[in-house]
Amino acid sequence: MRHRLQLAPILLPVVVIGNVKIWSESGEGGEWARVQVLEDHTSSIYAVVRSLSFSPDCKLLCSGSYDKSIKFWNPADGSLVKSIDQAHSDWIRSVSYSPNGRVLVSAGYDNTMKI
Repeated sequence: MRHRLQLAPILLPVVVIGNVKIWSESGEGGEWARVQVLEDHTSSIYAVVRSLSFSPDCKLLCSGSYDKSIKFWNPADGSLVKSIDQAHSDWIRSVSYSPNGRVLVSAGYDNTMKI
């Protein structure tokens, strides 16, 4: 199953089981080209990325997954900046940056929200 979200002006992340693919508009004609594949969520069916959130300046992409981890990525080069393993005791439901980008909130199926 694929989920498509327009989260940044020129980048389109597409969630596929186990990884996130970043696409960018490649000029006129509405064509898109894959620019990055972010792979680090683990563990078979638990590798499903549940939620994505760009920082307001679009310099970081945060992903939350059924593997209970939160990952921070550099969408420009695909590097993993930081990983919080076992961020929740159950699957990650949602991640979201505050409008100023200084706070990230996560919600999990463990019925908790973390800041």
